[in-house]
Amino acid sequence: MTPDQSPLGKPAAYTEQYDASLLFPIPRAGAREQIGIGAQLPFFGTDIWNAYELSWINARGKPQIAIATFFIPADSPNIIESKSFKLYLGSFAQTTFESAEVVRDTIRRDVTAASGAPVSVRLEQPGAFGKIAFEEFDGLSLDRLDLDTEIYHPEPTLLKAAFDEAPVEETLISNLLKSNCPVTGQPDWGSVQIHYVGPQIDQAGLLRYIISYRNHTAFHEQCAERIRGEVEIGRDACGQPGLHGLHHAREQRARQGGQQHREKPAPARPHGKHDERAERDVAEHVGDDVEYGPVARPRIAEISERTEAERAPAGKRIPRAVDDQRGVKRERLARERRGLARHRLVDSAC
Repeated sequence: MTPDQSPLGKPAAYTEQYDASLLFPIPRAGAREQIGIGAQLPFFGTDIWNAYELSWINARGKPQIAIATFFIPADSPNIIESKSFKLYLGSFAQTTFESAEVVRDTIRRDVTAASGAPVSVRLEQPGAFGKIAFEEFDGLSLDRLDLDTEIYHPEPTLLKAAFDEAPVEETLISNLLKSNCPVTGQPDWGSVQIHYVGPQIDQAGLLRYIISYRNHTAFHEQCAERIRGEVEIGRDACGQPGLHGLHHAREQRARQGGQQHREKPAPARPHGKHDERAERDVAEHVGDDVEYGPVARPRIAEISERTEAERAPAGKRIPRAVDDQRGVKRERLARERRGLARHRLVDSAC
């Protein structure tokens, strides 16, 4: 069933009796094929959902409340349509559950089945509400730039980089991402954090590019993956490929609503120190108190066993090769240039 054939985006009756069938999965593959992403993903990541209005009835008839967080792997076959997710969580309202643990396990089972991959779920009950931290993204804000723009559909040619200058490492953020839900047509608002190493990206062009999604119709999971790919494969004014580490090329870039195109086979990207940092950041963000699914726990355990030398900040990390002084100098110059005290790699959004 497609979204057009479903009850999504149409008047719906809210039910307060638990109903797992309300969850509506949407395959990721179609949208990924349109932007040249095949079965072998060039990234890893997690979609993190927060639900602030979860409630149910305990065995004595007393209402219970909790704030829920869901961790859905980016390599799951499906995303969950957000309105269906809200209807599903609303169905718990007048349903009796023995404990919060039963609620958590029920949600984990249902969302795992709908997404097609093991999902982790965390419930915070009222006694812990005051400990929940709300943080802004770390990085240099692009929104500080005072500029003109009139492009409101995704335009990757806005992306440019200084290929004739030394590579840099920096984290850039913006709170100006906006797209439209393909189901309801309503606006979806978001923030973007991009960490990269390579030729310095033209910040004005990057901000205009992010703003260009303003009238675009797509789920935010799809927008995040497209932004990541086009920033990496972006071209400068001379048509030179790759803002940083270009490791595959497309025959053509599919435009929205256009014909789908296949990408050329891509060699495997080596697992480097920046991938390791990304994995560590995912582990730190999720935390030790999460009820991990069967796949998440081994990955977190593996990350936690890395040496203290690997966990050190970039400024204190011992170079992998003694004679790699050029790389050490580049990192030092980048840090001094940008003054960034902390870097975080978010390889995909969500």
